[in-house]
Amino acid sequence: MATGKQLKAAILARRAAKGPRKKRTRPKPRQYTIADLERARDRVAAAERRIDNDRTNNPNRGRAGLERAQLELSVIESQLRLRGLLGGTAIKPDGVRWSRAISSRWRSRSWQSSI
Repeated sequence: MATGKQLKAAILARRAAKGPRKKRTRPKPRQYTIADLERARDRVAAAERRIDNDRTNNPNRGRAGLERAQLELSVIESQLRLRGLLGGTAIKPDGVRWSRAISSRWRSRSWQSSI
């Protein structure tokens, strides 16, 4: 039968073999592809179909699934636009070009604040 000191030594030896404890490193953000974008669009369409085909009287049924799919789709689209893989109206990474929607919204807000 092992004594307390022997058990403690065995535990410490096992811990030392694993190496020092370190902080957990965060994973790098996912690099989405065009295939991910198509899958996300399919998920949004499927969630909309589920809501349309629902026969219950609860108007919020399935809404969380649709909102989650829409959020993921917007994240994928914005990342692809930022990387230049998807055309559209977004600020380029160098910050030079603005889309019409963003610049007009900015102009209207600056106009309202000057009154």
